[in-house]
Amino acid sequence: MFKVEFEPSEIVCENAEAGDNLLDIARRCGENLASDCGGAGMCGRCVIRIARGMENVSEITKKERKIFSQSEIDSGMRLACLTKIYGNITAEILPENRVFNQVVLSEGKSRKLKPNAAVKSFTVTLPNATLENCTDEFTRLCRELEKQKAFSEKPEIDYNALKSLPAAVKKGRNTITAAVWKGKRIIGVFPRANVRIFGIAVDIGTTTLAAFLLDLETGYTVSSASMMNPQVRYGDDVLARVSYSMMNENGLCEMHSALVDGIMSLAKEMCENAEIEPNQIAEAVFAGNTVMQHIALGISPATIGVSPFSAVISESVDVRASDVGLQLMDGANVCFLPSEAGFIGADNVAVLVAEELYEKQEPELVVDIGTNSEIAFGCKDKIYVTSCATGPALEGAHIKCGMRAANGAIEHISIDPTTFEPTFSVIGGGKPVGICGSGIIDAVAQMAISGIILPSGKFADIAGNPRIRLGQDNKPEYVLYFAQNENERDIVVTSKDIRAVQLAKSALCTGAELIIEKSGMAFPKRVVLAGAFGSFIDSKSVVAMGMLPFDNADIITAVGNAAGVGARYALLSVEKRAEAEKLARNVIFVETAADSEFQTRFAKAMKIGVWKNG
Repeated sequence: MFKVEFEPSEIVCENAEAGDNLLDIARRCGENLASDCGGAGMCGRCVIRIARGMENVSEITKKERKIFSQSEIDSGMRLACLTKIYGNITAEILPENRVFNQVVLSEGKSRKLKPNAAVKSFTVTLPNATLENCTDEFTRLCRELEKQKAFSEKPEIDYNALKSLPAAVKKGRNTITAAVWKGKRIIGVFPRANVRIFGIAVDIGTTTLAAFLLDLETGYTVSSASMMNPQVRYGDDVLARVSYSMMNENGLCEMHSALVDGIMSLAKEMCENAEIEPNQIAEAVFAGNTVMQHIALGISPATIGVSPFSAVISESVDVRASDVGLQLMDGANVCFLPSEAGFIGADNVAVLVAEELYEKQEPELVVDIGTNSEIAFGCKDKIYVTSCATGPALEGAHIKCGMRAANGAIEHISIDPTTFEPTFSVIGGGKPVGICGSGIIDAVAQMAISGIILPSGKFADIAGNPRIRLGQDNKPEYVLYFAQNENERDIVVTSKDIRAVQLAKSALCTGAELIIEKSGMAFPKRVVLAGAFGSFIDSKSVVAMGMLPFDNADIITAVGNAAGVGARYALLSVEKRAEAEKLARNVIFVETAADSEFQTRFAKAMKIGVWKNG
């Protein structure tokens, strides 16, 4: 066994074995080292510096020699996923390669909803058993609950709730509160009257988790909490997670456990804030993309990762919380909202429930931009949906100086068209560490507006300005920030970065254009951007880049975390849950990538500039 120390976090792994790679060691001990590709040696993000013990690591690989300069190699730079240890070492993780706590958008625009939750509570007092009438406690409980019309069918009781019943009756001196799910199953009993019961709604994003604690009787959101999805250490996007589950014997189990631990951590935090106990949480509603839903259920997502990208199940699923590892009320239920098709999951269903697109008189375009973007277009008559692989560039990944939307990230940029001098804002203030998704979109849009780059994405022939120079690859790059000392780095936008953004925006624009045309409906007068990226991105940059097929920024509305809002609605209302099920089955899925005109339109949409029809 060998010791691996990580700096500057001072995390120490005492039981590393010969031949272990540094990325796996970092994951085991909880060090959040960036790894967009999940450890496949493709992304070049898991950079570490061997500070001590260089003689105790494997020889540098050909892949690493292509990524690092000779001076960087001499200083100890390595990729953690390709570096095996054979002795004690100290590894330094540079600021730009650590996974910081991302700014998580938890709130969305919601309206007051009259609660009609699946779980309801009832206070009853059980009559004492006698020698003449020694009816069992469960029967006496059911009879009292029937007086309050608690059941709509033959009653059942959860096994764990049944085990708790004798103590609850004794401690409550025959007066107890019972939680009943969907009018048929008793899922919890408490030894006192009028116990408040709660539910949690969780938006399970690939990158972030946003959770909400709601009073199921009043409908009020009493607390909320958010965090990075702990699965990010296994890969930045859903395909990396699918790959990890397939390539590692315990991969699915590891990711499932990490996710459940994260959700329980949020649940405990919210309960502490509300001064209640986790056993008062009677139900949870989860909304995530198809891969996240499968991993949360502990079901292999392998079939989603290969053509024809079919899920194991797309219907809504109800399971006991304890079956997926959540320690809530004795018989608490977890409802997984239904998915639509392929990669279009329950998170998109939740967005459409929140926006009630199926109630609109005129068609609207609803876009949730991310690594995999979902697009919906329609109204009460019909709704078309599609997804497009916009790639990780819009999350700040696969960008040379890219990072998540965390403290130190450049988030908004403007460039003087005469001097090319930038002005930017940094999340959390202070000096910049990198650039996040909204920042890279602003940067490319501003570079186009100011003439630094041409509509093709290539750099214009500009000489004599220190902001524009040749990078290590001998290709032009724009310097947003010059390092002030040896502990900082220049923050640049490279030709490769611009290309990555072009590919992402072209996929998005083409997908939206095709789905609108295929619907045969009128062009939308309202465009809704959902999710964190849609809320932080500048709508003028969206138009200037030609990211979507329209030229008017005034029709764009950002609605925040609509998936979280939709999950809350489904938690509070069985009617909304039924709407979600109906919606998921009735939307019209369009596989835009299979369209005969997709490639032609995609190539045309690569052009940077305001979209023009035809």
